[in-house]
Amino acid sequence: MSLTADQMRAYLVKTTLAAFPASIQDVLMADPSFRREYKITTDAMVSFKNVGSTFQRSSIFDAVRRAFRARRKKPTVEDHAGQKWTVEFKNDTTPAHMLLSNDQQHILNSHFAMLSPSKFVRLNVFRHEADRFGLPDDDRTKWENLLVTRAPEDDELGFIQDDLNATPIALRAIISESLADGGGLLQTIVPHSSTYYNRLIGNLGDAQDFETYVSGGLRQHIRALAAKDSSRGYRQSLLLAAQPAISVEIATSTSPSDRIATIWSELAQTGDVLSLTAAIETGLQYSQVYGELREPLVRLIEIAVAAAPVAQVDPFELLSSLIILAYGEIAYSRVLAAKPPYWRRLAAIAHAAMMARCVIEVGGDAKPIVDWAKSARVQVFMLQTFVDIREEPRWTAELILPQQLRNVLGGRILLASHAHTAIVEQLDMTELLLGVGPGSLSSQLNIPLSFLPGPLEGAFKAAIEMPDDHLADIRSNLLLPLPSAASFLSLANAALLFRIPDDVSDLAAEALARCGYYIQRADGEPLVLFLLGLAMVAATTRSDTLADALLTVLRNYRRAYTSELDVDTAFQVAMVACGSRILLSDWCACVGACMTDMAFQELAAEAERLHSHVSILCHLVPELWATCGQAEAALSSFIAR
Repeated sequence: MSLTADQMRAYLVKTTLAAFPASIQDVLMADPSFRREYKITTDAMVSFKNVGSTFQRSSIFDAVRRAFRARRKKPTVEDHAGQKWTVEFKNDTTPAHMLLSNDQQHILNSHFAMLSPSKFVRLNVFRHEADRFGLPDDDRTKWENLLVTRAPEDDELGFIQDDLNATPIALRAIISESLADGGGLLQTIVPHSSTYYNRLIGNLGDAQDFETYVSGGLRQHIRALAAKDSSRGYRQSLLLAAQPAISVEIATSTSPSDRIATIWSELAQTGDVLSLTAAIETGLQYSQVYGELREPLVRLIEIAVAAAPVAQVDPFELLSSLIILAYGEIAYSRVLAAKPPYWRRLAAIAHAAMMARCVIEVGGDAKPIVDWAKSARVQVFMLQTFVDIREEPRWTAELILPQQLRNVLGGRILLASHAHTAIVEQLDMTELLLGVGPGSLSSQLNIPLSFLPGPLEGAFKAAIEMPDDHLADIRSNLLLPLPSAASFLSLANAALLFRIPDDVSDLAAEALARCGYYIQRADGEPLVLFLLGLAMVAATTRSDTLADALLTVLRNYRRAYTSELDVDTAFQVAMVACGSRILLSDWCACVGACMTDMAFQELAAEAERLHSHVSILCHLVPELWATCGQAEAALSSFIAR
């Protein structure tokens, strides 16, 4: 039998794919655009968790098509376990659906009805599903054009379902179901779909920085959500408010109403701390809080200040752990690798906030979920934040920890309260929000830490100028003939909080050289505080000179004072210091030199961990293979001995 041109092309592609590792084959075959381009059809398994049955897709779709033509005898299909099910088309409900039955169980499925030979049935079912999941209009039109013309093929129906599932509403249902079942794959809970994240937080477009994105793509997205469904749009928009400017956009796109009051009441019961913060910020921006709005807003404020446990865990720990999980998995999948760090982080934070809502709604004891979330992708999360420093140097992994989240989100409520004192007084919340006594919001925060950059502000320049007397003391200490730890401490502590003049970085580099690249410290003073702080100064001021001096310090300690500096700390400092290089090629060269140097030092148990770090770094940034390949090979050889 001769093959058609399309069949021959598909055969050649499949044969070629066989020469690649299974991981690459899986990624390509899971890509709908790849299968469409090469006209490759696949046969998948269709599972129904509620009854525990699995079917071969081609078999069940064939039975569904026969059911549309059946008059009396219902077609049957066998599941994976060999059990027979009858298939029947039911057109007496909205939408129409397929009924699968055996002696004990029934399965209702509406999207199978899109295989109907009737375009009216196909369209009615699709439109019902599109409305239910909030499918964007452009994507909706694309599938409607297909369904008007003909019934979809097997793969096409799969593409339609994938598209419906790549919406925030569908993902929320999937996550809730996974949590209730106690299962679910990580890539199901944190999807590898750029389409989903675009629908969650809006298209980046051609924005070159955070401010342009907020005033462009994000503003359009928030307004489109509000225009399509004001209640649903407001709920989703609150997930996006990882920075105060976004709350301003949300407040501008909404207006006080009884629907807002209902949503605030819902948030008081099952809201994540990010959405609570954003709701309070938007509520305080309304010109007046009246009638039915007053009580739910007061309740939100009381809950946010109290920060009581939800699902038996600290609400900030819950959000923190889920951000680590989401950002780590997004980084590992590289699905958003081409996006700037702030956009990637916003996608992860919004998704994590949605997951937090689901956890709170499911209830029970969420501690196992938190423990798993903190560990499943923590290494990848940490390494990706090191990678991000090249583009956005003022944000580090430690700034997502629960207590700092508390300071940042609480600080936002505090600033909003001071900006809208009249509303605060109208709500009788003056002592709680503006006071300083026991139980007040400010008494629960470390106020200076609330001014540290948030996760979307890594590229922002520090807003606070360093006081002149403080700057003079730093310069004086760095100019001492033999600088000590105290000479560097003030500068290290100021790295993220204050704007640091470029010349101070050069003074610090010269001071490190004068003290022989060894920092004399008092007993008990951890070296890491000095080194990481100075590395952050090098990154934020883009000082290659200070970064190179620090890398010399690391080499000196790792060779002459090994007991004072372990490999993990040296790795962290090196990665932060390498952030002084803006160009990718320069950064790769710097990271490669550091990793190669570490790989040929005296190593024991640390070799395996360092090898893991280097391998994942090269996965996150493939350009690193050219500069880190020697280090990876050396570490692999050492481990294999």
